[in-house]
Amino acid sequence: MDQKLQKGQTAPDFKTTDIHGNLIQLRDFSGQKLLISFQRGVMCPFCNLRVHYLNKNYEEHIAHGMKVLVVTESTRETVLQSSLFSRIRLPVVADPDRDLYRLFQVENSLLKLALGMLNTDTLTELWRSQRTGRPLVTETGTSLDRIPAEFLIDEKSVMHEAYYGSSVADHIPVNVIEAFLKKTSHVGAASEK
Repeated sequence: MDQKLQKGQTAPDFKTTDIHGNLIQLRDFSGQKLLISFQRGVMCPFCNLRVHYLNKNYEEHIAHGMKVLVVTESTRETVLQSSLFSRIRLPVVADPDRDLYRLFQVENSLLKLALGMLNTDTLTELWRSQRTGRPLVTETGTSLDRIPAEFLIDEKSVMHEAYYGSSVADHIPVNVIEAFLKKTSHVGAASEK
């Protein structure tokens, strides 16, 4: 794997479409905060919990000037059949060819998968997901050992946070997202002097 993206770097430019055929480009988010959340397939219970959280907090994120983009390895057809993903308000990109995963250096790791399954936090998340009726299964064409990654990108397309999970259930901590939401925009600050 190439070197991971770092805080302070300019986010990689991309052009893709969401599951509804809408064109999405990094430049569309210029002047806005953006969270890009790379998940495993839509059948992943850990990812479903995270997407549920992001969708539940959609209005708050928008009110603070942050958009959220969810990327999944699943096919468009699989995403549209998902009871969770088909009804969320967030834009979802189905990336079964993993073009965005490569661009953002999102990793696969059998070691992190194995170690994560031994972690009590991961087991707690698995238990929570089982209580919601989301079984631990995989789907054809997705990577069981895909490790989630999330990126907080500021109004100037600079990485505020490049977070590569340590396990299949690890995402940017909520308090980091909340601090990013509260951070005052510095777009145009130089012209105010």
